[in-house]
Amino acid sequence: MRYRLLVVFLALVLLPLGLIGWLGLSLQRHEQQLIGKRFDELITARLQEIDARIASFMADYRTQVLRRLDLPASDLPGLRERARREPRIRQLFVLDAQGGWIYPGANGTPAERDFRQRLGRMGGERTLFYTAPAEGQSPAARQQGWTAWMWGDDLDLLLWRRDAAGRVVGAELDRLRLLSELVGMLPESAAPAEASNPYRIALLDAAGQVVYQWGQGMVGGGKVEPAVSLPLGNPLQAWRLAYYTPADWRPGLGGSFGLSLLTGLGALGLALLGLAIYFYREYDRDLREARQRVSFVNQVSHELKTPLTNIRLYAELLEETLDEEDDDSQRYLGIIRTEAQRLSRLIGNILTFARKQRNTLRLEARPGVLAEIAEGVVEQFRPSLESQGITVELQAGDRRTVTVDADVVAQILGNLIGNVQKYAAFGRYLGIELRSEGARSYLRVSDRGPGIPAAHAGKIFQPFYRISSRLNDGVSGTGIGLALARELARLHGGDLRLLPSASGATFEVELHTP
Repeated sequence: MRYRLLVVFLALVLLPLGLIGWLGLSLQRHEQQLIGKRFDELITARLQEIDARIASFMADYRTQVLRRLDLPASDLPGLRERARREPRIRQLFVLDAQGGWIYPGANGTPAERDFRQRLGRMGGERTLFYTAPAEGQSPAARQQGWTAWMWGDDLDLLLWRRDAAGRVVGAELDRLRLLSELVGMLPESAAPAEASNPYRIALLDAAGQVVYQWGQGMVGGGKVEPAVSLPLGNPLQAWRLAYYTPADWRPGLGGSFGLSLLTGLGALGLALLGLAIYFYREYDRDLREARQRVSFVNQVSHELKTPLTNIRLYAELLEETLDEEDDDSQRYLGIIRTEAQRLSRLIGNILTFARKQRNTLRLEARPGVLAEIAEGVVEQFRPSLESQGITVELQAGDRRTVTVDADVVAQILGNLIGNVQKYAAFGRYLGIELRSEGARSYLRVSDRGPGIPAAHAGKIFQPFYRISSRLNDGVSGTGIGLALARELARLHGGDLRLLPSASGATFEVELHTP
């Protein structure tokens, strides 16, 4: 019993502690995820600011270059002169409205011939200077813009415009010049990193190689996965910004939260353990006191049996010597005999209950007749029943011999009759019916009292349970009669049940009587 109780108390401590710990860890993981998400959002916003600066730079770059190309396509000398004086332009080109080459010619310099070859491989005007056609429509001519494509591992950029005659005037930009100016507007590579956030930001080209980086430390392109990356806008959409942090660093709740959680769980665990120990000791103390009380009552009951036996013996001797015509003396003697029997039954119930608590209840089954046992019990109760005006109707037609513990059956029946006297005497009726079916015998006891409410039907067989009402308040008793009667019936291989009845209460005892 103590071992099971200890297990229960440990479960009461460990289960809440484990649940709270699991909730704390889940909360920590959730908060960590939220912080990580917020961290990524902040980094993305920072990269978007840099991307906006690059987009603004590219827009200014475009305006300045297109201003150099703001001449009629027919003015080739003027266009070439402007392209020669503009270091941002690597190669000038002019196409007619049909996509044919106006400049440079097929017999130009090696650099011009190489440019014509590269542009031709990209599809010429049909691909580069028209928007994609919708289904069933002709390609729509664009008026100006950027054109970018990969040539080997390098990004090639064209900036062009279309004149009123449909001719295309454009320039291939010098990549190194563009890159140098672009890097010039970015933060210095040696800019100090924030102490609480050792970041590195890199500008990566289409091949994933580092074009430029700043912050704390350096990173090789393509060797480390960034925490967050963001593609640039047109025309550098093949490039991207990457944000790096050390592999062992990530903002979060940190060790302080875990330490606080463990400290809180430890304090809670100690508090729960202290409460468990306190309640265990209190329960154990109450249990010891209850055992001592039961032992005391058991010892007292044993001590009372001897003088009670003497009282009953001398009452019977006195009955033989008294004058039968002395009504008062006979009445007094009857009261002594009746109360002695009642006290004897009460002590018997207490001793039987004590043996049940110690698991020492045993049957002593012998051949006997249930009808004779019932008649004997009724005769013991007859004087008190008659004094209360209770009519007894005993139907005991079955008189076959069965194997039964006569004392157990008598104690069961005595408890049921005693309850009728206590709670249903005003009904003036006690019915007892016996019947047998094979190896089963049934003993039914009924009255015409107030009955038992349905809400209490399952509780009346609990030890010490009593229905509180004006009918039984003030009625003496231990509250163990029905519980003991059911236990004895089950020990006899049967049961004790409360049967439905129109009036009063009806109990049926089932016994295994082979």
